[in-house]
Amino acid sequence: MKKLLLLLLAALWSIPFQAQNITKMEYWVDADPGFGQAFPITGFASQSMINNFGFQTMSLSPGAHTIGFRTRDANGRWSHANFVQLYVSASLVESDIVSLEYFWDSDPGFGNGQVVAFSPSETISGPFSADVPPLSVGDHYLFVRSLDSHNRYSHTNYLLVSVPGIGFEDMENESFKIYPNPVEDNLYIDLKKSGKTRLLLYDLSGKVVADEVMDQSTQVPVGHLASGVYSVYLWTSENTIYTAKIIKK
Repeated sequence: MKKLLLLLLAALWSIPFQAQNITKMEYWVDADPGFGQAFPITGFASQSMINNFGFQTMSLSPGAHTIGFRTRDANGRWSHANFVQLYVSASLVESDIVSLEYFWDSDPGFGNGQVVAFSPSETISGPFSADVPPLSVGDHYLFVRSLDSHNRYSHTNYLLVSVPGIGFEDMENESFKIYPNPVEDNLYIDLKKSGKTRLLLYDLSGKVVADEVMDQSTQVPVGHLASGVYSVYLWTSENTIYTAKIIKK
């Protein structure tokens, strides 16, 4: 969220004024303060016709405004007032992003998502690590939004993540191979496509016991883990999460 200051709007018209030499020009915003009491327009010589003039207004509040302007000739006679309508857009003031949160599938409400640690900044780019809860086979959505220093939330953005899932009897598919299963000391994972993949290993309580980024192949020591069933999650660069169960002897 970057600042968009309330616009200092410039007005420019091409209007011929013909009469006695024009010696004074003035303008006002919304309310006419009276002849000779408005903001002066300067920078022109006394002349009988003015083809162009320009001026800048002060900072205006968001919404519709009316700019009025008129001239006075050498005999002290004022012209009719002329008017131009303009609209000032509401804009965001300068701010930093101070909080980032994410959640899966169901929105827990503003401020109730999983918080991402980072240093406050005007902009945030790049990846972040998100915990992956036990996900059923199918499509899931990872949502993320930010909060700025003026306590305003961004739109909620999302990423579609697919979970194909494989079972005990089929530990090898077109994308990767996990072996051996059951495993005693070291679990090996081979990817058949290049690219970064995040590996997570969960125990039955949902605790993460391994979390690393791998590229094509890795070896995960599991000898220190208790015997039982564990869940393997492989989050690929194509936003697909493959899941599998392994047995630790």
